[in-house]
Amino acid sequence: MRFTKMHGLGNDYVYIDAISDPGLESLEWSSLAPGLSDRHRGVGGDGVIVIDAPRQSDCHARMRTFNADGSEAEACGNGTRCVARYLQDRLGYDDAILFIESGPRILECEPLDAGRVRVSMGSPGLELADSGVLARALESVDPLELAIDAQRLRFCAVSIGNPHAVAFAHENLWLGDDLGSQIRRLGSAIEHHNAFEQRINVHFVAVDDPRHAVVHTWERGAGPTQACGTGACAVLVAGAREGVLGHEAELALPGGPLIVSWIPPESGGDGIVRQAGPAEFVFEGSWVGSPERTLA
Repeated sequence: MRFTKMHGLGNDYVYIDAISDPGLESLEWSSLAPGLSDRHRGVGGDGVIVIDAPRQSDCHARMRTFNADGSEAEACGNGTRCVARYLQDRLGYDDAILFIESGPRILECEPLDAGRVRVSMGSPGLELADSGVLARALESVDPLELAIDAQRLRFCAVSIGNPHAVAFAHENLWLGDDLGSQIRRLGSAIEHHNAFEQRINVHFVAVDDPRHAVVHTWERGAGPTQACGTGACAVLVAGAREGVLGHEAELALPGGPLIVSWIPPESGGDGIVRQAGPAEFVFEGSWVGSPERTLA
């Protein structure tokens, strides 16, 4: 089975081209993904992304994202940029805009220069139900707070097709200055907290000024990652609504910067979240494993 390894700001996935080889689409990817993603016994990555033929005639491709634990994610911002570049560089699509199905959304991807891609991620979901947040399991609903580590974590819930909990450092001083260590220490417990119906992606954020913030991420089903594109979008939306970030900002992730913008309709915009950043090829190869091997 042929694969391509790609990454967006260090958020790396194993990409499977089921357009060129349609038989790959029907494999049990939830079972295969953990073995392929294993950094010691497999190819290694934050998960597997399968590029399929589209279901809708006006789209170029469909992507399915499987986390390293085998769970399927609804969306992946960094992965979408890589799929768009794969379509352009490997499959020869030369359209100015590429349309990619991801979960229930159709994402518009605009290839830029130097291997970068801008993706329109759609409108954010701002209701608790959009992110699968259960109010009855929270310590407070206004503001949103949950009990973790004998503390109250204040957060914002934003869906970018998948659920995100965004916690700002200035609202959670007990986290201290080392947000990277804290996300590794607390990320799993927050992801699996009973307040989150579908589990959740977690982001600890330090805002420097309205156009810049530092983000540390625990990705649902993968753990701490170098970058999370949908998470960066959620951070910008949460920061803009809280009044601490502008409608466009550079978000510094461990893997590098991502430019995110969002202007809601009440401010004269179209309400679409957009993110722009790199999509990089790493290597290509053949996987000689099997479903039995990956489950061993």
